[in-house]
Amino acid sequence: MHPTFEDLLGKITQRLSIRPEIVGDVLSRVMVAAPESVPRVDIAEGTMLAHWSPPLSQATVSKITKELLEVKLITEEPARAERPGRPIVPLGLDRDHWGVLGIHVLHRQRHPVGLTGVLVNLRGDVLQTESVQLAPSDGQESVTGLVGKAAELAEDLIAKSGGREILGLGIEIGGHVHHGKVIESTNAGWSQVDFSVPLSERLKLPVVVENDASALAVWETYRHRYPERDIALVAVFDEGVGCGLIIDGRVYRGGHGMAAEVGHLAADFTAPPRQRPPSGSSQRSRFRDPCPCGQYGHVDALATPVRILGELGRSDLQEAASLPSQSREGRQTAAAQTFETAGTALGRGLAALINIINPARIILLLPTALADPAPETAGQKYLEAVETTIDQAFSTGPLDARAHEAALTIHRLEQLDDRALDQPIEVIGARGAAITVVDAFIDHARGTWSRSRLTDSD
Repeated sequence: MHPTFEDLLGKITQRLSIRPEIVGDVLSRVMVAAPESVPRVDIAEGTMLAHWSPPLSQATVSKITKELLEVKLITEEPARAERPGRPIVPLGLDRDHWGVLGIHVLHRQRHPVGLTGVLVNLRGDVLQTESVQLAPSDGQESVTGLVGKAAELAEDLIAKSGGREILGLGIEIGGHVHHGKVIESTNAGWSQVDFSVPLSERLKLPVVVENDASALAVWETYRHRYPERDIALVAVFDEGVGCGLIIDGRVYRGGHGMAAEVGHLAADFTAPPRQRPPSGSSQRSRFRDPCPCGQYGHVDALATPVRILGELGRSDLQEAASLPSQSREGRQTAAAQTFETAGTALGRGLAALINIINPARIILLLPTALADPAPETAGQKYLEAVETTIDQAFSTGPLDARAHEAALTIHRLEQLDDRALDQPIEVIGARGAAITVVDAFIDHARGTWSRSRLTDSD
């Protein structure tokens, strides 16, 4: 039997006369420093934080870290002599005792088609990866089958965990997620469905359900690559555009879990609305076809790889992006125009986001073909159009969003950090889902967790 969050927190605090939220604060500081280890004195001072935070007393840190060591959430690293006096014994997140599960839901043409699961340690290192395919199904009927497949996948990963205690299971999916439920996922064809409760009951584990872009934003909050406290992380996936908001250093989900749905902002009003295509339709979707939600002209219907390829009648984004941007006569090619149209749509969505949120930095996650195009190719027009269009935002907003740099902060989806070199986005997404479990436990200790994120097995 794996412990619930409350069981684990009780073990840590039973001998302490310290508020549980300070336990969460200490564990958060160790997590921020990961994958590096950190001395107790630095934990107390909060030197790893990108913003000032009230220092903790070293006596308090010593008491809490003793209990965290007891339950093996953290470990002591080899002593090192860095400063005058006694050698320092740094602390790091556990590598060997605990495991966390994460599952990414893959969808195509408005139904889920596969699951990718990972087992990671508390540092986010991927230890095991498994994938399963789902039979074609629609809407509500797919939930029962998905719960069964997800449970089998999780059980398989647990069986291969080498006897690790499992902190919980995180699941990420594109769409509106709230109170542990998928309120609306047009790309997966779901509305008002809940698979967190049955999964938690079957696995006897805490289960966290999260929006895909918000899961990546949670991972970003613990890495602190950038000094800004207000960041918009925008990801262009194959069939949709997601956004995770980091406000004042924490992921912001909105009143009911659907903050910053950039993909469903209107970017084109030049044609009347059309009806939603049949779920699972094999017809290629083009720019003039509606968004999966049924509305016309949304960013999702214009800025995504599947729409670009549908417009060009091609199947490989890298090949399409490599097409020339000009003809021999010096005219812009149809391919270049297509990428420019797509980039303009994304730029309009980002400009609206800038006007409303005023992020201090936008991190734009793109497929390699769009993030790193060759010069004088059609793909180059995508980013050029994005940069040009966001300049239409108000006042200093475009400059703020670039963190006062020459261009937006761009990362390849397949290379989000040094520990995820060229991993498939499915694995990166599943790892992000797993990290949301650790984040949810920290929030539970702080007393700030909510049912919008967690279903506990109790």
